[in-house]
Amino acid sequence: MVTMRITANVPSNRQLIITLPPEVPTGPAEVTVTVNTDQTERERSRAEALDQFLALAKSSSFHSREPYPTRTELHERH
Repeated sequence: MVTMRITANVPSNRQLIITLPPEVPTGPAEVTVTVNTDQTERERSRAEALDQFLALAKSSSFHSREPYPTRTELHERH
């Protein structure tokens, strides 16, 4: 039995093409594909958190009178 671990990026068409090394025998084979859904959930959660952060940042009314905020502006409460 030959065991290999391959990390792949699944494209939108969900088709993967792999080339096996020469030591893999030809003929019938049993191939197992495992998709780590925990990582997918974690990535989805991170994307949602980023979207929420960007929405909050976009709705912020803070702005500086100069190209860079002064120390006073940084500590002002609006």
